[in-house]
Amino acid sequence: MISSHVQEVVDMNSQISNSLQEQDEVATEMSKHVIQIRDIAERSQMSAATNAEASQDIAKQAAILHEEIERYKVS
Repeated sequence: MISSHVQEVVDMNSQISNSLQEQDEVATEMSKHVIQIRDIAERSQMSAATNAEASQDIAKQAAILHEEIERYKVS
C-alpha cells in the first residue's frame, strides 16, 4: 500500500519534471524568436532611415534639376 503511494508520488514528480523541461524548451525557443524579431525590427528601422535619407536626396536633386530646366525654357 505505501509502496504504491510512493510510486504515485515518484510518477507525479517525473511528470512535473518532464513538464518543466518542456516549458523551459518552449521559453528558450520563444526567447530566440523574440530576439530575431527585435533584430529584424532594428534592421527595418535602419533601412527605413536610409530610404528616407535617399528620398530627401532625390527630392533635392529633382528640385535642382527643375531649376536648371526652368533656366533653359524658351518663352
